[in-house]
Amino acid sequence: LHEYADELVALLVENSPKSPCCKGCTACCSEPAFVYKKEARHAFHAVPPEHMDWVMAKTAEWITKFKQSPVSSQSEPNVIDYRKDRLDCPMLRDGKCVVYSSRPLACRLHIAVGPVESCNDDNLRLNQKFATSPEGLTMVGIAALNACKGDTTADHLGVFLAEFVMGSDFKSGARITGTVDPE
Repeated sequence: LHEYADELVALLVENSPKSPCCKGCTACCSEPAFVYKKEARHAFHAVPPEHMDWVMAKTAEWITKFKQSPVSSQSEPNVIDYRKDRLDCPMLRDGKCVVYSSRPLACRLHIAVGPVESCNDDNLRLNQKFATSPEGLTMVGIAALNACKGDTTADHLGVFLAEFVMGSDFKSGARITGTVDPE
């Protein structure tokens, strides 16, 4: 599934020469990433041992900030508020994703096509344009649902990390819970 998503993204970036997205860019790592629980678990299990203490500490910090933030209760969190609250992904260390090759679909499929300044400047951020491929994204979504084999619970990546790291049972206002019949 990740390979298919990466191929789709490569096509989108190839056909959007203005895209600033590339490995090493972290502009979106301080924005909400909604993921399936199974994806979050996959990413968490991919944390290299030498980064695990870091991820655990950053997850504890993240959930504390998140619980105090108004975005924690919003069904559609405001990106600018999220960024202002410094809710950076707990798996971001020294400007690098420690699970880049195992990152969730939400991270893989978020492709900016406007100037990089629109990614980094909060005053311009809401004007940033993003590449989309409805057919491709629908196919990825269907494949992701099938991969979940029943449990399609989705929430902020940090909320799930807090559950794995701290045993937290906190849910955000954006939590979506459902099941898919694998038949």
